[in-house]
Amino acid sequence: MSSKHEFGKYDIVWLMSFPNSGTSYTLHLVEKSTETSTGTNYAQEPRNAGYSVKRLNENLAGLGPYIHNSSLPLPQTKYVLTKTHCSGYCQDCPPKKYIVNNQEFAKSCAECTDEKNITHYGDIFTVDRAIHLIRNPLDNVVSNFHHWRGKQKRKGNKIPFEDTPIGFKQYCELYHSRFVAMNVTRPKIKRLERYFDGVPCHQSFFRFIQWHNNAYAMENVDRLLIYYDDYENDFDDTSDRVLNYLGLKPTKQKPLFKTGKSYEHYFTESEKIAIWKLIKKFAIDSVWDKLSRYQK
Repeated sequence: MSSKHEFGKYDIVWLMSFPNSGTSYTLHLVEKSTETSTGTNYAQEPRNAGYSVKRLNENLAGLGPYIHNSSLPLPQTKYVLTKTHCSGYCQDCPPKKYIVNNQEFAKSCAECTDEKNITHYGDIFTVDRAIHLIRNPLDNVVSNFHHWRGKQKRKGNKIPFEDTPIGFKQYCELYHSRFVAMNVTRPKIKRLERYFDGVPCHQSFFRFIQWHNNAYAMENVDRLLIYYDDYENDFDDTSDRVLNYLGLKPTKQKPLFKTGKSYEHYFTESEKIAIWKLIKKFAIDSVWDKLSRYQK
């Protein structure tokens, strides 16, 4: 969504995405092909990459968003693509941390975290444009498992689960057992409880659906919908649509998109049937319309 700062120079087009659905590649595409920086709501990202932490609009009393890659200039156009994951996506957390309503979700999309990990809310924004990424939910949930394994490895922690379908199911069972008692006390989860049967990592699918439901509940937003697999199936048209939406033109060759990240083989046929029953039950109509293309 684009947000016009009251006193700032740039309009921000939020890159809205459930984690591991093409965020990093989309930012990479824009930066590499246009030689201009994107933005992020999270100051730790440029800091961890070795860049100076700079705000897109310095005259906003220290509030973010932040320049993603300060070694690059900002676009000459008014739009800066800016990463936000909003809320309701945490993996290793109890239900009270990831169950959010529409209002809480919308507020969190403008939430910026500074260098000291202090949260500021962008309540001065008026939001009107977004690039919304969607990935096959089965691939997205397994990719989040891969991300979790990578995070544990970077921390030097022992990884108890192999990167296999069996390891994935073991991971799902662990987190189900940790939070099962908390799940049944939450009305939204209680209502769906019988649809969880036979769904590995049902909490992850719940978070995925809730996230997109909340995103599409945000009205008065002009959004460009990009499917993750469109980068693989029709790269030129998809990448052009991203750049055109931002008013940008490529000045260098577009970076390659890594293909082949499909993980449906992690699930049995009966599990797939159960997963799609849950998705159809919980997804609002506008989200089901977008996700049903993946049902086989």
